[in-house]
Amino acid sequence: MKKTYIFILFLCFYACGKDDPKMPVIAPAVTTPTPTTIPSAPTEEEQKAQLENSLVGKWNFTASAKNTGCSVEEIQFFANRLYSLKLSDSGGQSVLYRGKFDLAYNSENDSIKVGKMVLMDNGYVSNGTLPEQGSIATLTEVQLRESSLQFHLQLETNTSDFCGEFASHNLDGTKAEDIAAQAAEDSNHTLIQQEWRWVGLFDVGEGDRSPETPRQNLCDYLADGYNKRCRNDNGELIENCPQIGTVTILYSAYGTVMVSYFNPQGNLFYARQDYWRWKEGTANPYSALEYRLENQSFEEAGITRHLIEISENNMSLQVSGIHVDDGVEYPWTVQDNYILSEAEHIPCSTIDE
Repeated sequence: MKKTYIFILFLCFYACGKDDPKMPVIAPAVTTPTPTTIPSAPTEEEQKAQLENSLVGKWNFTASAKNTGCSVEEIQFFANRLYSLKLSDSGGQSVLYRGKFDLAYNSENDSIKVGKMVLMDNGYVSNGTLPEQGSIATLTEVQLRESSLQFHLQLETNTSDFCGEFASHNLDGTKAEDIAAQAAEDSNHTLIQQEWRWVGLFDVGEGDRSPETPRQNLCDYLADGYNKRCRNDNGELIENCPQIGTVTILYSAYGTVMVSYFNPQGNLFYARQDYWRWKEGTANPYSALEYRLENQSFEEAGITRHLIEISENNMSLQVSGIHVDDGVEYPWTVQDNYILSEAEHIPCSTIDE
């Protein structure tokens, strides 16, 4: 009986399962490993471009690093290898040198470093070989990091008119902060950071006295200043008194303005540094800027320039004030027009009599 029971169970199991559909056989999933992409090391040219980009900015130096006879207050490096160097003496006087810089690189363990820099005059054009020394200064032992810059600076021949002796400095600098770091890339704050050439001067307001050609009015204005500044009591021209042929202004992201004066032949004869900031509380952000000279506060200066127009190629600023004559107030508004400094232009002609 036991054997019969087992046999019946076997037949039942077989009969019950032999007609069931077969379950599909699922092959185990094959995982193909994703190839690891190793970023290629930056090329030598890419490293050089990155270094020059890191160099751009306003570098301030600690008091302990300054020489009491002729101190280095700051250096600014701009795009296109333009620089400004501000020096001061023990009497509190300062001077601004402007020009072109050049540099050489060192290679160390497949890494490119800045080896040497030379600060040259404004008319310098590189011939592919780094000069042994700069005409303004020579920088060696350069250590450039993201927000710090260390080097040995030797002042050279063309600073002797201010410094006398060729002083040397071991300098440790920190990069200044952008005055509007939060501004968008396409904002006026970004657009204004160019070197602009002054090409127009308009009187604006009732009885518009704008000339047909803005350059002519500007040249008349500059000529009037030249005749007042460069003629003696007999009306004769003072020898070697420089005439302004054109003027440029360079706004930096760090609140400085470099104003440069060129003679009619296009040679730089003077540069100075002024200061600016965006005016707060305006209806449109970055639409008006406050302006001051050296040794002034913005409140003392009381100058506000309104940005009427700005693009990649043109800029217009307006400034207003009140002229008082014999107790009578005369409101005035003047508009200055600018183009990029590298654009074609015609300088004001030479006054020779």
